[in-house]
Amino acid sequence: MPIARRCAKVPGSHGVPLRERFALARRRVLASAVLLLALTGIVLSPSTHAFATAPDGVLGAVTVSAEELIELAATRDDLVVIDSRKPFDWGNGHLDGAVHIVNTEMTAAGLAAVAKREQPVVFYCNGPKCLRSGDATTKAVAWGWTRVYWFRGGIEEWTEKNYPLTK
Repeated sequence: MPIARRCAKVPGSHGVPLRERFALARRRVLASAVLLLALTGIVLSPSTHAFATAPDGVLGAVTVSAEELIELAATRDDLVVIDSRKPFDWGNGHLDGAVHIVNTEMTAAGLAAVAKREQPVVFYCNGPKCLRSGDATTKAVAWGWTRVYWFRGGIEEWTEKNYPLTK
């Protein structure tokens, strides 16, 4: 008996050949897996930055370059610089005078312990392919900090320009 006739007799097959039903089932499983990964944040979580690039700016914050950060630090004695990277990265070198608060561990109370809401605060991480400082900047703005700066280029830009790091 030809395969099309055999499939026609299988309940629920509606005459669709077995090979096509398996292909459809594989596509559904793959689509479900991709959706599950996206919904759980595994694909683009802050700790998995191979697939994402930080946005150009954060609403409510001013994006600064390395030179603008140096100028800001020179003119503002009360500037707080926050390194949002993991401890391993911090230990490999950071901006002199920076405070270490990992973005995933940062709370409004923890930020308030190092910077008043009206005080200028700047966040940085490893660079444009790191999402940590953008996340921390967004949180600070949402929590009511009014003078928020984001050094998007981070350590990558800083070291490309041969500026010194502290260990």
